[in-house]
Amino acid sequence: MHKHTTLRMKRLLLLFFTIILISPAIIKSQTISKDFENQIAAKEKTNFSFRKQQLSTPAYGYDLNYEQIKIKINPDTLFLNGNVTFYFTSLLNSLDTFVLDMSDSLKIDSVIFHQSQISYGHHNDFLFAQLPSALNLNQVDSITVFYHGYPDTLTDDMAISLHYHGLGNTPVIATLSEPYGAYIWMPCKQDLNDKIDSLDFYITHPAGYRAASNGLLVSVDTVGNKLTTHWKHRYPIDYYLIAFAVTNYDVFSFYHHFPGSTDSLLIQNFIYPENLGDTSDILQINDILDLYDSLFIPYPFKREKYGHAQFNWRGGMEHQTMTFVYNFGFELIAHEFAHQWFGDYITLASWHDIWLNEGFATYCTGLCYEHLLNGQWWSTWKELQIAGITAQPNGSVYCDDTTSVNRIFDSRLSYKKGAYILHMLRWILGDSAFFHGIRNYLNDTTLAYGTALTEDLKAHLETAGDTSLTEYFNDWYYGQGFPNYSISWAQAQDTIYFVVDQTPSNNSVSFFEMKVPLQLWSQGNDTILVLNNQINHQKFIIPMQEKIDSVIFDPDMWLIAKDTIYNNTGILLAAINELQIFPNPTNNKINVILPENESSRIVQILDLNGKQIINQNLTGNQIIINVSGISSGTYLLKVVTNRQTYKKKIEILR
Repeated sequence: MHKHTTLRMKRLLLLFFTIILISPAIIKSQTISKDFENQIAAKEKTNFSFRKQQLSTPAYGYDLNYEQIKIKINPDTLFLNGNVTFYFTSLLNSLDTFVLDMSDSLKIDSVIFHQSQISYGHHNDFLFAQLPSALNLNQVDSITVFYHGYPDTLTDDMAISLHYHGLGNTPVIATLSEPYGAYIWMPCKQDLNDKIDSLDFYITHPAGYRAASNGLLVSVDTVGNKLTTHWKHRYPIDYYLIAFAVTNYDVFSFYHHFPGSTDSLLIQNFIYPENLGDTSDILQINDILDLYDSLFIPYPFKREKYGHAQFNWRGGMEHQTMTFVYNFGFELIAHEFAHQWFGDYITLASWHDIWLNEGFATYCTGLCYEHLLNGQWWSTWKELQIAGITAQPNGSVYCDDTTSVNRIFDSRLSYKKGAYILHMLRWILGDSAFFHGIRNYLNDTTLAYGTALTEDLKAHLETAGDTSLTEYFNDWYYGQGFPNYSISWAQAQDTIYFVVDQTPSNNSVSFFEMKVPLQLWSQGNDTILVLNNQINHQKFIIPMQEKIDSVIFDPDMWLIAKDTIYNNTGILLAAINELQIFPNPTNNKINVILPENESSRIVQILDLNGKQIINQNLTGNQIIINVSGISSGTYLLKVVTNRQTYKKKIEILR
């Protein structure tokens, strides 16, 4: 689908705004079937069309505190009649215009401020309400917008939809606003970094129907042949996570009891009546909840509930405390539930970082396959992720085009590759540091119930692992592609030789530094050998008394890579006669590997004028030289061994 972005400036109500026009896109959905490979494929996106205009954040000029949403709807017709009250705090010294995102297809009845109607403009999918007097910095006030209309649905797959279910074709109306669709069905502020602190949602609908939404069900009041369902949510929530659905639901509820505790959590499920006979799949949430609580932190909306509501999009959407699902397959439940931690509790601060939502949720599904169902699908899950990622040679996890909803929800990059760079971080850091870093990320009070960027996660993982991950993220998050390995090996007497060659699939990354695991088989017994591959055509000389029969690359599938392994006696000569140094350039240390049966005696570093900078007696076949005290520049490394003298140019960077 062709995408384009148009930038233009408009002057409305004495304000200038930057407007970004986004062309037809696709909405979040997932194709689910009984076939296992389809079950664990990442979410597909269903096409829909709308033109969204994004307002620059400073132009809003206020912070949202509370919303009260009231909507009247009949599932027979996709028509809304409602009002939204916003409590907010001014962020400007003189806030004279209150701005909201609101589709032009919705009609405004009135805008109320201090119990009086005020003037407004409604253009280009924005509402501009002129305040009678400017608000001061940090002043708290409220405004109410009354509206009605038929949402602008060019297809039936919009941010709000009318579908049908069951033999009687009963209508169901449901919303799915991610990423830019909330403004289609209600006035709102579509700003990821301004979560609403608290929410009350009142849905009025015909008797015989039920309404599902966020938070706790407070009441269902009857007035004539209408019901008004009141949902209350007292946790911060982002605009795209607010949702409702209305149809003739049956309700299947139970309490999850936490191991070793008297605490329990309401699991409240709004199910199509035709599906109420088989609720066994829903009970899988108990094991998944215990697993996530043990790996991460306790369920972050524990004071309220978790639940599901069925809808007809073929997939799921992680609305806060009430996920909307097409069915109750294991993969779908595990993925969407993980979003309550990764996406709802801590939400991405920019759509560039969509992997913080989708990569995590996809990896959590993998963790469920690792720890649950007897682990029988764990290997298959990893095989499918790697195959999907390496099916194409390019693409970064970093979302470089947030105007394209196709790109935001790219299943290969945001989901599969996003999940697998987490898996590789676990390999690099080890389980203890990796999960400790994730828990510290979730426990960070500056991020909790707020938003985060990739740098926030990176900082916590670096602290937990006591290492820098800058190069890793440059390669695997911002960079494109993956390494293709060609590994040659040969054995002579009590030594095994390896030469590791690497060709990146995309030239945005010159080399992927990585620990490469190999499985060595000898007469039915295996040994795992890890090669710290830091340069191309790197040789490794390993003492090995057992005769090796075969070598297998990455047997536990830790890496995103393609590989070829050769048993090649021709590498023996290369291994014996080569000297290798790495990294080069360097800023800290230099590793030197000498040919077989050679040992260093004197190591010198000279500047280009011949001045001696380092002169050390270092012995061994593999030595490390500390150059952290040497200034930037080009130098000559001289190594005198028991057989000959080597000279190599090196670069030191600061």
